[in-house]
Amino acid sequence: MKLRKYIFAVVFVKDKKTKFLVFHRIKNWKGWELLKGGLKDDENEAQCLKREIVEETGAKKYKIFKIKYRIKYKWPRSYIKDHHKFRGADGKLYMIQLFSKKVKIDKTEHDKFKWVDKKYILKYLTYLNQRNAVKYVLKNHKL
Repeated sequence: MKLRKYIFAVVFVKDKKTKFLVFHRIKNWKGWELLKGGLKDDENEAQCLKREIVEETGAKKYKIFKIKYRIKYKWPRSYIKDHHKFRGADGKLYMIQLFSKKVKIDKTEHDKFKWVDKKYILKYLTYLNQRNAVKYVLKNHKL
């Protein structure tokens, strides 16, 4: 089974309190998610991550932290993407520190975003695998 390679990230800003960025997705499904995106054929992870940061936040200044955490999963048969080339996804996790709360989202994928406190981020995220990734980050990194 071939898995689609992608990156995803816990995006945060340090203010008086650390705030986390979540996006409300409208493309292909509806719900709250972390920043994420699939690698294009000619991209490596770093290139994909930088492209997604700009596309999904508009940020020009940020700091990237690679995390030793990944998510692999199969898609349901009814949702096989990219002309049946892929049967699921394999994602690597990053943390991204933004230096401004100003965000410009891609309206084709998301209709809104929120900056949320640490105690609320798990309540927002739609999928368990992303909630587990955030739990891992909160447990292993001082945010």
